[in-house]
Amino acid sequence: MLFIKHIVFFLFASFCLISFSAKAQFKIEVFTGIAVNPVDRPCLISAGLSPGYEYKNFSMDYAMDFNINHRDNKAINAFATNLAYKINVKNNPLKFSLFYCNKPVSHMLIIHNTGLKINYSLKKWEFILGNNFNIYRFTDNAVEIYGIDDNQYLIEAANIMYSVKYFFMQNANPWNVYFNLTNFEKFIIEQETNPMFNLGFIWQKNNNYPEIYVDYCYQSAGLNNIRVNYFGWILRIGAKWEIN
Repeated sequence: MLFIKHIVFFLFASFCLISFSAKAQFKIEVFTGIAVNPVDRPCLISAGLSPGYEYKNFSMDYAMDFNINHRDNKAINAFATNLAYKINVKNNPLKFSLFYCNKPVSHMLIIHNTGLKINYSLKKWEFILGNNFNIYRFTDNAVEIYGIDDNQYLIEAANIMYSVKYFFMQNANPWNVYFNLTNFEKFIIEQETNPMFNLGFIWQKNNNYPEIYVDYCYQSAGLNNIRVNYFGWILRIGAKWEIN
């Protein structure tokens, strides 16, 4: 219940900020996806949205991922928000982002993740480097049922985030294909030794049309292990609009 109250408050605050920022550029993203892994059997089907806006060099957005086929376990897979500031370095954008992600793993456990990312784009390349902390917290129901008085929170050591993305076509091209080596995506952050291999396609006829994308992410079980095992994959299809 506390998790829902936080989300409702943030949504209300976000819409208030958007309504008072008449000169801001509003953005909206909608997506649906399927994830296959040993945890979510046989698969996890989800849908979500991510509104946001930009005002001068500042931007803010949030994203919600809704459970479609496992709603008896949880209705919301994750909630994430991001606050960023952008400057130009040699005519290339450099962005600093503070982010927070809330993931209810089960009726007993919630993961809070927060951190900082630095994003730099250079011609066909995009680099992201960051740091994050995982905070594991028992839910209020688990604390009450099991009588947990101490150690309600567990904080992991800092975890490095990285992303190296290459676009095969120029930015002005109406379609593009990219390859990305990273350890995080919209709602998932892996350990440094668990990189994900990401392949995607984007298309946009012109600036008056939405951007359509298809994103495929392969998850391994540890690149530096003696034997690298398959863990799962994520396929997401979505569209982004920019409303001036």
